[in-house]
Amino acid sequence: LSEALELEIGEEVAATLKVAKKSYNVGEKVQIEASISGLDTDLIPIGSVELLKGKESLGVAEIGENGKAIFDLVKGFEVGSTEVTAKYSGDVNFLSKDTSSETILVIDELVTTLELSRSSLKSNERILLSSTVRSKTEGLPASGSVVFYSGDKAIATSELGPEGVATVEILAKDIGDGDKAIRAA
Repeated sequence: LSEALELEIGEEVAATLKVAKKSYNVGEKVQIEASISGLDTDLIPIGSVELLKGKESLGVAEIGENGKAIFDLVKGFEVGSTEVTAKYSGDVNFLSKDTSSETILVIDELVTTLELSRSSLKSNERILLSSTVRSKTEGLPASGSVVFYSGDKAIATSELGPEGVATVEILAKDIGDGDKAIRAA
């Protein structure tokens, strides 16, 4: 006699995973929804879904009457991107199924610094403004753009480079006359 082998028999399911938004701040609640529905049947899957980060379990949620299992998590995500999948365990009528992966991006608070090439100049002279934007915890360079201000007036915008630095050279007269507080945001 051979050893007994397990055989799973049941209906197929569609299993999808959806992250509520593209990115989250450090410590923010991450919301993830797993949807489980029967294919070619009116039967409704029941049971639970396990959320996984690699092989690490982030939790288990029961499937509601609407076919959805909801995860609201604060722990388990570091700064950067993390791939998660969900595993439906199956039930008496339905086969088990893994979802495709979704990526969760957790971003850190940003620290913006400003440097001026000089602090005193004539109105017809040029000044170089430089701003560095990095994550607070990891020191990773940010992407996007920086707006330079003279008081409350925007005077220039510059895209951040790969190192998280934006620079712009402007005429002093574009800043305005007198003492001015320059800032970057």
